[in-house]
Amino acid sequence: LYLQNKITINMEVITETINDLPLLDAILKGLNVDKQIDAVYSTPKNWKGLSIGKITHTWLIHILSCCNHRLSHVEDWALDHLGILSTLIDSEIRREDFCDDKLGLILEYFAEEDWNTFFSNYSKNMIEVYDLETGIFRVDATIGKSFRNVIENSLFQMGNSKQFRSDLPQFKMMLASFDPLGIPVVSLIVSGEKADDPLYIPVIAQAIECTEVKHKLFVGDCKMSSIETRTFIVNSENYYLSPLSAVQVSSEQLAEYLNLLETGEKKVQYVYKDDENDKIAKGFELVVKMSGEIEGQSLEWEERRLVVCSFRYANSQIASLIARTEKAEAALLELNIHKQGKKIYTSEQELDADCTKIINKYKIPTIVNYKIESQTTTKTIRRYKENPEREETKTTFSVNVAVNQTALEEQKSILGWRVYATNSPSSEFTLEAAVLTYRKEYIIEHNFDYLKNKPLHLLPIYLHLDQRIKGLINLLTLALSILRLTEYKIRESLSEKKASIKGLYAGNPQHATARPTASLILRAFDNKHCTIVTETSEQEAEQNDEDIDNQTQDETIINSNHVADCIDNKDDTANKPTAKSTLKIFATPLSVLQITILELLGLSTTVYTDLEMCFICPSKIIKGRSFYSSNREDRKDLNIKPQMEGLFKYFDDG
Repeated sequence: LYLQNKITINMEVITETINDLPLLDAILKGLNVDKQIDAVYSTPKNWKGLSIGKITHTWLIHILSCCNHRLSHVEDWALDHLGILSTLIDSEIRREDFCDDKLGLILEYFAEEDWNTFFSNYSKNMIEVYDLETGIFRVDATIGKSFRNVIENSLFQMGNSKQFRSDLPQFKMMLASFDPLGIPVVSLIVSGEKADDPLYIPVIAQAIECTEVKHKLFVGDCKMSSIETRTFIVNSENYYLSPLSAVQVSSEQLAEYLNLLETGEKKVQYVYKDDENDKIAKGFELVVKMSGEIEGQSLEWEERRLVVCSFRYANSQIASLIARTEKAEAALLELNIHKQGKKIYTSEQELDADCTKIINKYKIPTIVNYKIESQTTTKTIRRYKENPEREETKTTFSVNVAVNQTALEEQKSILGWRVYATNSPSSEFTLEAAVLTYRKEYIIEHNFDYLKNKPLHLLPIYLHLDQRIKGLINLLTLALSILRLTEYKIRESLSEKKASIKGLYAGNPQHATARPTASLILRAFDNKHCTIVTETSEQEAEQNDEDIDNQTQDETIINSNHVADCIDNKDDTANKPTAKSTLKIFATPLSVLQITILELLGLSTTVYTDLEMCFICPSKIIKGRSFYSSNREDRKDLNIKPQMEGLFKYFDDG
C-alpha cells in the first residue's frame, strides 16, 4: 500500500522521565507558591523568559525530586525534561532560565528582608488551605559546619558546638514549626558565634503573626526559658512550656520541692502513655509568682512549676551514676599499684591533685571519699668499698577509698526529676498534657535531620557568598515545609480511614505503614515515563490520505496537524508532496499504589492521565533543546529552528 501510494514515512521518538514531577507540581500549585513569590519579588525588566515565581516553582520540583540543591545541575535536568516541564508550567522553557548565574541571583533576592514577608504570607495560606490550626509551636536552633576560612563579619564563625568537629566554623539557624507534624513557618539565619537565647524573641514574634489562633503555646528547651523570653510571651498573651536549667533551679531548690512530697503537702500524679498500665512519669505542680520588665514596664504573672520525674530518664541516670562511681573508685585504687611505667608519687600534694582530677572527671564529689595515708620505712645499707654504712628513709603514699552510701542514695532519689515552667492555666493544660507535649520535641529534630541530611542535603554547602548561602537555606526551608505537608496530608488521610499502605518498602512489599515518609511517597513514582512518537508521511497531492493509525484501548493516541512547526510550506503546488503528522503519546500507566497515594493526598489521577492530552508537541520541544555532539559539549544556538533534514539527527545516538 505504501509503495502504490508513494508514501514516505519519517518517525520522531522522544522519551522523557516524568516520575514524581506531576505530583510535586500539583502540590506546589495547590499552595500557589509561584504566584506568592511573584507577588513579593517583581521580575527585573531586563529578564527574558520565565518569572522568578515559575523558575522557583520548577527549581523546587528539581530539589525535591532529585534531592540535589546544586545550582549547576538544574540546567541539564531541565533540558532533559523539557516536554513535561513545559506542559506542567504551561510556558516555553529556555535554557537560560535555569543557568546557575540566574539561580544565584534569585538566591540573593531570597536572602533579603522580603523573604520574611513572602514566607509569612505562604505560611498563612498553607494554614488556611489545609486547616492546620493547632496552636502549638516548637522553637529550636541548629548549626551547620563547613570547611572554609573564618572571615570577619561573615556567616561562618567559630562558636560553641556539641558536634564532633568543634574546630570548624559554623552558621546558626533558628526554626519555628507547629504541630502535629512540625511544618516550619519561621526561620532565622545568623552567624555561628551568636548565642541561642536572644534569637527566640524575633522568631516567636514572627510565628505569632502566622495564625489567628489566640493563646498559642510555644515549646522549647531550657534556653527558651530565659526571663526575657518568658516575659515577652506573657506580654503577647500567649503561653510557654520549657524546662528550667540548673542555674534557674539549683539542686538545693529542687530538694526543697521534693521535700513537699515527703511532708505530704503535695501528692504525686502519674502520667500514662497509652493506657493505665503504661506509666511513663510522675510529678506534681506548684505556683510561683514571677515578674519581668519589657519596654520599661514591669509585668507580673503566676507561673506553674511542673516537677516531673520520667521513669526511663531516672533509670538511665541511676545506671550512669553507678557506672561513674565504680569507674572513679577503680581509678583511685589504681593509683596504689606500683609497677614498671607507673608514676611514683613523692609528695602528698601531687597525689591529692590527681585524686581531685579523677573525682571531677566523673562528677561525684560527695559520693566517693578518699584519704591519703603516708608510710615511712627505714632501710640499712651496708658498707661497700669506700661508701660507709648508712640508713635510707623512704616515704610512700597510698589512697584509701570509701563510697558514701548515704550520699549515693540521696543522689539517686533526685535523679530523673526536672522542673518545667508554663503560664498556661491548669484547666486547659494539665500536667499530663504538658509532659506528653514536651515528649514530642523529636518532631523539630526530624526537621533538622531532613534539612541537613536526606532528602534535602543542605550539607555540604558548595556556595561561597553569604547572601547566596542564606538564600539557599531559605529555599530549602520552603522545600522542607512542602515535604512535611505531604507527610501530614497522607498520614491524616490514613488516620481518618484507620488504614495503612503497602508497597513502599523495597524488598518487602507486604510491609504496611500508617506513617509513610515523604521520601517513600515520592520514590513510589520512580520509573514512570512518557514517550512521544511522531509519524510524518509524504505523498502526491492527488492521492487521498490514508489513515494508517489504529487506536487501541491500552494506548492513548492523539492526532495533530503541526506541519507548520516542522517544515516550510510557503509554496504549495499541485505536484508538490503534502505532509501529514500523527502524534502518538504513550505514558506508563499508574499502578494501584500510585493511584492510592494520589487519592490519599486529595489529588485526581488526571494529574498524570491528562498529560497525554495536553503534552507539548515534539516540534516545540526540539526548538528548546540543544543539539549535542557525542561528548555533549558542542552545543548550537537553541533559538535556531532546525531544518527538516537535520530534525532527526538529534535522535541518532538513541
